[in-house]
Amino acid sequence: MERTLDIMLSSPPFLFLTGLLAAALFFLMAAIRDLRSDRYEGFMYFPLAMFFGAAHGFYLWYFPIDSPASMLFADLNVWTWLACALAPALFVLFIVLGVFNLARINLAAAMVKIFFGLTLVCYLFILGTDWAPDVKGIITFIYCLTWFHVEFETAS
Repeated sequence: MERTLDIMLSSPPFLFLTGLLAAALFFLMAAIRDLRSDRYEGFMYFPLAMFFGAAHGFYLWYFPIDSPASMLFADLNVWTWLACALAPALFVLFIVLGVFNLARINLAAAMVKIFFGLTLVCYLFILGTDWAPDVKGIITFIYCLTWFHVEFETAS
């Protein structure tokens, strides 16, 4: 566990890859939320989400082989992508948006987001270090759906 987290946090290409995915998820959520509330700004956010998603895919395809994190993506499939790329992006989104809600004095939404972010890290990198990649991927996918649901419900 320590070695995996150390590789993830000390590799700038991995952080860049995670940031691109987090930006794509954020703009996708913003686009859907705005279009559901009949605001046309959502049409502006969809191209941004597609751009960051395409940049993430391009960078993942040409991930630097000399990076220490390249061993995480050596046998890339859907489950390893969910557990190694999407999970850190979700963790960042949960924590950053939770702290933002805390700054806006929206304590209930902040505590829910921070709780989900910390439990995701606990499940994947503390309790589930020896779990199969498909179990980690399923948990990450459930947390992704939960993140979208929480963001739609707490939007003001």
